[in-house]
Amino acid sequence: MRVVLCGGGTAGHVNPAIAIGQILKERDKSTEILFIGRENGAENDLVKVLGCKIITLRVEGLKKKTSPRNLVVLLRALSAISKSKKYLEEFMPDVVIGTGGYVCWPVLVAARRLGIKNVIHESNAFPGKVTKMLAKRCDAVML
Repeated sequence: MRVVLCGGGTAGHVNPAIAIGQILKERDKSTEILFIGRENGAENDLVKVLGCKIITLRVEGLKKKTSPRNLVVLLRALSAISKSKKYLEEFMPDVVIGTGGYVCWPVLVAARRLGIKNVIHESNAFPGKVTKMLAKRCDAVML
């Protein structure tokens, strides 16, 4: 099985992805994992335990107040969808699993557009913004 795990920014998003990856590998040694995370996120160090390749995207959250910076953030997010599609087409996963954080949005959107099964996992008591936005469009939501 080929799996893309995506999530990042904080260990709270990364550690569930690592746990999922470890369980998948324990159940099927031939499982191949690609991790897509955020540039400069905690995942860059934490994911090493999985022994998989990590690719990063330059994404960040929108500012709550109206700001010219939000235009840059939106353009980067749109660019990240294109980059994600390229990575997914190269890796050809059976499923994409997002565990939260801004990086999940472009990756799961790209997976959906490519017809790849996509799942969002939320380990927090209250779902984050990205989980709320994507939940209705994912093939499954794990709480």
